[in-house]
Amino acid sequence: MKRSLRRAGLFLSLFFFSDAFVDHHRSQHVRKFFNSVTLLSGLNEENSERKPRRLRQKRRKPTVRRPDGYWSNLDHLQAELRTFWSDHGVALPLHQPPPIPNEVLLRYYQRHDLRAALVKWGGRDAVSQLWGGSPVIPGRWKEAVQASPELRQLVQADATLSMQSPPSLSRKNTKHEQESSLKWKHQEGRKPKGYWNTKTLLKELYTYVSFYRENHQRPAVWMPRPSEFAKEGRDDLRQAFHRFGGAEKVARLAGMVPFREWYYFEGQLELLMELQRYLNEYGKDETFPVVEDVKRHGFDQLYSLIQFYGGRKFLAARFGMKTVEKSDLYADLNFGPFSIDFAVRLLTFIRRREMRKNPPLIYPTIKIPSPIQLSAGDEEAIYLHESIIKFGGYENVARRLGLAFYSASGKMGNQGTG
Repeated sequence: MKRSLRRAGLFLSLFFFSDAFVDHHRSQHVRKFFNSVTLLSGLNEENSERKPRRLRQKRRKPTVRRPDGYWSNLDHLQAELRTFWSDHGVALPLHQPPPIPNEVLLRYYQRHDLRAALVKWGGRDAVSQLWGGSPVIPGRWKEAVQASPELRQLVQADATLSMQSPPSLSRKNTKHEQESSLKWKHQEGRKPKGYWNTKTLLKELYTYVSFYRENHQRPAVWMPRPSEFAKEGRDDLRQAFHRFGGAEKVARLAGMVPFREWYYFEGQLELLMELQRYLNEYGKDETFPVVEDVKRHGFDQLYSLIQFYGGRKFLAARFGMKTVEKSDLYADLNFGPFSIDFAVRLLTFIRRREMRKNPPLIYPTIKIPSPIQLSAGDEEAIYLHESIIKFGGYENVARRLGLAFYSASGKMGNQGTG
């Protein structure tokens, strides 16, 4: 009996001791936790005083976009312009084409889709001619108010507009557009009003490309990218391109090779030269190198160009080379025999000919020389003529390298890659 009581007392003492022990340690952990929370909250309060908390970004509401190819129909543009005027309280006669708003109105009412569509069709003057002389609202506000009865009607319908001054930028336009307008407002050396037309555009463009040919060794018949003008400090030319319909339309007007075509030509020449250099150091003439080996040997540019121009297997079939695989996707694709050294010499020869040309060109494209031109030329030209015949003829070589060529009828075929 006494032994059982002693065991019960020992069990109860151990139980209470263990609970007390656990409660003691638990209370210590709880105190440490609340102390750490208090410390972190204090730090957060200090940080909140030093740096304000960034507001959550608001998601923009999705805009209603027109379907693909919508603006390729000129009737859609005319209908949208009629809707633009009618939505702002201007009545237009149905038998006449709508007047074309200026940049100020389209920017003020945030109709950037109409601005882009007008540029797509060649600018306001070009659209006016397509519609048989539709009135074009002048850019200067006072002249526009005097010349356009529709604009005067719009000013009367919209209380935010004024007859004396153009609409303020602060209502509709962004801060970036305000800074952009101030940049152009006080720029020194800006061309006077009415300076830009087709004649002055071509004159300024031809002068620029001639200067670029002398300083950067690029043919003057190759159309620059509009972004290049900004880098060279010629924002006036870039804006003029925008006004006259964009780079592609100006390239056709100026008789110059489009950017995409000559960029493809230049990249392919660089690809062939880099491939030739790699094969001379590490490879075999008849086997196209593995891209992992190309990158491992430090030919990063060659690695990128191979991916850009279709991949290793496709280029191997196109240049008449073998691959390390016994069978691949392009095993049945056979262009016939070819030579990398010949391709480099031919494209280099064509580029030298391009350097001697001046715009405008009758056929603005990069083409393979005709048989008469090569057979009656110097030693290099005769070698190229004989090699072209050896590798399948002028049409086969031109198609393989993405060049235009003279057909048997004397017309141009395979109009480049642009």
